[in-house]
Amino acid sequence: MTLGEKIEAQRKRRGLSQEALAGAMGVSRQAVSKWESDQSAPDLDNLRRLAGFFQVSADDLLDPEADVSGDAPAAAEEEEIDEGWHRTRAAFVIGLGNLAVGLLVSIVGYLTFQTALAVGVGILIQLFGVVAFEVLGSRRQGGSGEEKFRRWFYIAAAWLVLPFPLRGLAGLLAGLIPFPRSALWTDAAVLVLYLALGGAATWLLVRRGRKK
Repeated sequence: MTLGEKIEAQRKRRGLSQEALAGAMGVSRQAVSKWESDQSAPDLDNLRRLAGFFQVSADDLLDPEADVSGDAPAAAEEEEIDEGWHRTRAAFVIGLGNLAVGLLVSIVGYLTFQTALAVGVGILIQLFGVVAFEVLGSRRQGGSGEEKFRRWFYIAAAWLVLPFPLRGLAGLLAGLIPFPRSALWTDAAVLVLYLALGGAATWLLVRRGRKK
């Protein structure tokens, strides 16, 4: 059997769709489709993940003569994999929704009341979203699909949570400057800090994901 045929056989024996396997591996469904049709081969990292996921050795996957048709996992294990995948995806949606709603509440509160309390309510909603994501998210061992959701959630969190804390910090620092300054100066400082910190967080998280 070719590598692609073995991947397809192992996937089907576990009752998984290409989308579910792709989610577990942290790749697209199209990538899995190309692997199974032998149009492309998984790189070394993905090969190791596949071997761990299918509970076979990478050498056996690559060896056309090797038999990897051992016993399929129990139905309970299959259900656990599927449940963990759906829990992680649901946690991502719930957490991201709270981040977006919290930012909207902060914006409305700031424009309407212009008080720290009004803005703070929105930030608390965002913090609840982060906690909800951590509590509801699956913690399956070796789940690169989970790591993909986690990485992109915290990238989104950096961009959605930073605006108002940075504005408060910039306003506080501007108050310590002994010479006249305009509101435009403060807004420019907030924008520069926002882009710098958001970009740095995105770069670090993406880089970390590529190393895994």
